[in-house]
Amino acid sequence: MTNTYLGIRLDPQFNRTRLMLRSVNFELAGVLFEVSKAVNRIFIPFVAEIILIVCVTIMTYKLRQSATIRHSMTSTAIQVDKSVGEEKEENTDIAPGSKLNIRELKVIQSVNMICVLFIIGTSPRCIIEGCDLALKEFGDHVTLYYFLNGMQDLFVALSIAANIIVYYRYNTKYRVTFHKLICFIRNEAVEGKRRVD
Repeated sequence: MTNTYLGIRLDPQFNRTRLMLRSVNFELAGVLFEVSKAVNRIFIPFVAEIILIVCVTIMTYKLRQSATIRHSMTSTAIQVDKSVGEEKEENTDIAPGSKLNIRELKVIQSVNMICVLFIIGTSPRCIIEGCDLALKEFGDHVTLYYFLNGMQDLFVALSIAANIIVYYRYNTKYRVTFHKLICFIRNEAVEGKRRVD
């Protein structure tokens, strides 16, 4: 096994000492670091993506199935009512050409978009780290490695920004809370300016 301990390291460039983790068994520490890196940066995100895709697929299937059952029950109820003599109009809440109502379609669209954004945000890291583990010479191209890591950080930032837009577009409660927060911040800024004047 490897033992790590807090050790002191002298940094002659800045004339300072720093605490750092030191390892007694460097060979085993390197192997454990590679295994830890593979599990934390490749395996866990990849498994999370698979679980996410399976859950979204099941949710979409179940929503469509329940909408089909509900639609068949309402069409039967309308036929029964027409046979008695009462005429009712069709439900206008159903999207044209679909058995799902508008709310169910919005739920499916928003969850699918968030799922895609998550996969776009996490996949580059898995690919970069997988290449780093599989191709040892990949680490020798430091500028390419840093560039790809920077691009991955950009994908994560874009994913986060797009999540805010998706929630704002599809979630009414989020939209109302967001507006209240913006108004509160604006009012606080105006109050602060008045206090200064």
